Amino acid sequence: MFRYLSILLPLLLLASCDSFFEKESPLPHNPERPVLPPARDRRFVVDSIRYYFDYWSSKTTQLADETCIVIISNSLDQEWYDTPSPPQDPLYNYSYFSSEDPVLAQIYTDTLRVRTPCYVDDDNHIVLGDSLYSFQSFTAEVTLAEIDRTIDEICIPPHTETYVYGRYSINYYNIAYTAWLTETTSNTPVTIEGMWEGSIVNDDFTTRTESHPL
Repeated sequence: MFRYLSILLPLLLLASCDSFFEKESPLPHNPERPVLPPARDRRFVVDSIRYYFDYWSSKTTQLADETCIVIISNSLDQEWYDTPSPPQDPLYNYSYFSSEDPVLAQIYTDTLRVRTPCYVDDDNHIVLGDSLYSFQSFTAEVTLAEIDRTIDEICIPPHTETYVYGRYSINYYNIAYTAWLTETTSNTPVTIEGMWEGSIVNDDFTTRTESHPL
């Protein structure tokens, strides 16, 4: 009996010591970042943002579905010419910032505005647009007319119904970023890393025509 107690007592003491040190010496969640105020009291400003094309970044270009812009009928005995107007249906440029850092989800205001990429060339050089957009997700409405596209004059053969079809392309991007912010309530610098996702409607609208007898 005493022999078992002599074995158990050191084991129990060791277990109690481990428990003690676990409670008294917890590791901080992120020792490099100072403690921020509660989420409801946080106010951020963006000091700067940098985009870079890394291993996880990507870019693709896809053609949008071809759509019929207009149908023009010519019942005359001679051909005539027309210049259709670009379609006015809205298109959308899209932007979204993501990060594994939980602070990003705690930025509630849309007053944080940054420049976002508008083009990535063949050497993966990133070109930023001139406009400032929300650091949160957003969609910007545009039309083909607003991106300065015109349709060339087309010939409408006699006694035909001519269909004018249009198509454009969209660039899709996933680009790494680092954003340097300051939490103004506590004057705490915060660095966030993640991915920016965006889609940009290109200025490459093209048309084709099909004519059928009336």
